[in-house]
Amino acid sequence: RTLSRCANPKGLPDSMETKKRGMVMGDVQAGKTANYLGLINLACDFGYRVIVLLAGLTNSLREQTQDRVDMGFIGAYSNSIGSGMINYIGVGESTHQYYAIPLTNADWDFNKFIQKNTNAQAMDFNKPVILVVKKNASILKSVHGWLKPGDNISGNSILIIDDEADNASPNTKKPEYDPSAINRRIRDIYNKFPIASYIGFTATPFANIFINPFDVSDDDQDLFPHDFIVQLNAPDYYFGGESVFPRDGSIPSVIRILDTEEQNFIPVKHKKDLAVSNLPDSLKEAILSFLINNVVRTLRGDKYKHRSMMINVTALNEPQESVSDAVKAYLA
Repeated sequence: RTLSRCANPKGLPDSMETKKRGMVMGDVQAGKTANYLGLINLACDFGYRVIVLLAGLTNSLREQTQDRVDMGFIGAYSNSIGSGMINYIGVGESTHQYYAIPLTNADWDFNKFIQKNTNAQAMDFNKPVILVVKKNASILKSVHGWLKPGDNISGNSILIIDDEADNASPNTKKPEYDPSAINRRIRDIYNKFPIASYIGFTATPFANIFINPFDVSDDDQDLFPHDFIVQLNAPDYYFGGESVFPRDGSIPSVIRILDTEEQNFIPVKHKKDLAVSNLPDSLKEAILSFLINNVVRTLRGDKYKHRSMMINVTALNEPQESVSDAVKAYLA
């Protein structure tokens, strides 16, 4: 559904259908990453040659996304390609093939990759090229300067996937013809290719749909999803906001109503210097329940499966630090 609304990578550059901007909406933690990995694979099957994946603002988010791309698209650890000892994983494990040329890896963002790989200009670009980069104005400027369609990059089509598109990508400056730095750089990359598709992925699309739809010019369009919005359906097993807060206002079985009068209860409204030294019994019970569940899961064979508990009783730093200390003391 999404790819059919994108620009045709094999179309004529002077066609009216060569530039497309859209958005994909999905629930929180409901498979958006898996969806855009599938989209990237399909797009390359149909002829897209350059993929730029914008992966958050931090190194940790970029590295996490790079790992997913290595497994779900490239087929090998990106930092092993070109080393003489390629380590195949995911989609490349059974065939011992890798399907794309990475210009980033789990260790290096784009600038450092190009700096460390002086032979990048001479790489075999018969395969599609993929860059997993932070939303950093300096890095995006370097990406724009380095990518030369028809010169160091074969083909003239690009697919830009903007993960968490509501974060940092929309223009936050006025007037609109002088956009914020990250927005400007994304648009520069999009505009550089004769055939381009930009797709923002997000669970919170409000910032994107309120972008001014009246573009600055035909040659410098903003990131408003002008051409399509696709809604992803959550899987049957998905447990999200609708399960916790039903539309009919009922209280589901997963909710426990706490007694705000119990001893040591952490008040909803509190000052920023609140110090928590003793935990309420309700929180102690929740912690013990979590520990018992962990033991049961381990005995059932889930020894190495991820499990976590979030204690979210304040939005303030100092009180949260004191809660953390009190929990550690209780566990000790």
